Amino acid sequence: MTARAVRSTQRLTAAPFELVSNRRAQSALRLVLVCVLVGLGAVLGLRLYADVGDASSNGLLLERRNAALTEEIAHLRADLEFERATRSALDSQVLELTARIAELEAQLRFVHAQGSPRAARAQP
Repeated sequence: MTARAVRSTQRLTAAPFELVSNRRAQSALRLVLVCVLVGLGAVLGLRLYADVGDASSNGLLLERRNAALTEEIAHLRADLEFERATRSALDSQVLELTARIAELEAQLRFVHAQGSPRAARAQP
């Protein structure tokens, strides 16, 4: 190496290393950082607002569905009570008719046991 290059190298290595701050670059970087954070906050705020709107519309939808199901349950309970009452009435009618059948069968056996006069005349 030449003497001049050696002196230049020594001068560079002998000087203390300093970072020079550029206030304009720092200000611009801070401004960009603040803008990014504000934008990110705005995006998150809008998403949160949209989620709250969706939740409230979902809540209204669930309330309507709940009301419809409650009404359907009321109709089904009324139908069930009507069916129970009908079944009870039909059961009592079956019991009455069964008793009437037993009574008529007893009368028929009595008539057959007495021997009907028509049946006696018809026989040769």
